[in-house]
Amino acid sequence: MKYSFNVVMTCDGCKNAIDRVLNRLGVEEKAISLAAQEVTVTTDKPYDTVLQTIKKTGKEVRSGKTVE
Repeated sequence: MKYSFNVVMTCDGCKNAIDRVLNRLGVEEKAISLAAQEVTVTTDKPYDTVLQTIKKTGKEVRSGKTVE
């Protein structure tokens, strides 16, 4: 499945924190855009698992959706 999340990120540190937790989760493919405030992931993990993993960084997730 492919998911897209709107996440408040203010710096590269925010982006790197999200990258680290998604790596630990075992996400196969991801794109993190600081400029667009968007995190897109392709994974076999459930939506809620990915959402909670991103939230563990302390970043505000404004919205999320299943893309495919």
